[in-house]
Amino acid sequence: YQWGAQLEVGSFPTSYIPTTDAAVTRAVDLASMTGANFSSWYRQDEGTIVTEWALGYDKLGAYVLSISDGTSSNIIRSVYYTSSGASDDSTVVVGGAAQCILSGTSQLALSTRYKNAFAYKLNDFARSASGAAVITDTAGTLPVVNQLGIGNGYGIGILNGHIARITYYPQRLTDAELQALSTP
Repeated sequence: YQWGAQLEVGSFPTSYIPTTDAAVTRAVDLASMTGANFSSWYRQDEGTIVTEWALGYDKLGAYVLSISDGTSSNIIRSVYYTSSGASDDSTVVVGGAAQCILSGTSQLALSTRYKNAFAYKLNDFARSASGAAVITDTAGTLPVVNQLGIGNGYGIGILNGHIARITYYPQRLTDAELQALSTP
């Protein structure tokens, strides 16, 4: 007897898809955190997010980590990379208006591990990617948010890759700390 077998077309196994007599397509696995699980640790007025991640099999535009209200109108993107993989950025949007966009300009490579440290505070945003010099923006407000998306942004921009680590600090770390934390 055999039960639970599943044939995969892709290059790696996915979660089990229970079926009966008809083919079924599994919905995308989305990792998110909402409610008290989110609000118990998240600090609205300032914080620092450190991510360590790698692109998997493509360079389609995606989020590594996002904190939002479930829309693109109010969001903190600690890392988002463009569809060509030509750059990645950390962005804050409030009411549909960008408050800061801190962009990297290097071409991202598949299967390469990257580290990013992004800090936010009213009128005080900073980012260091892979140990590079810190870039800052000193004007901007913060959105009211209620959820964390891991490897996605409010259900879209799904990361085809791997997240090795996410660390959250409930304070705006110094620029020197950001650079040290993002050094591979």
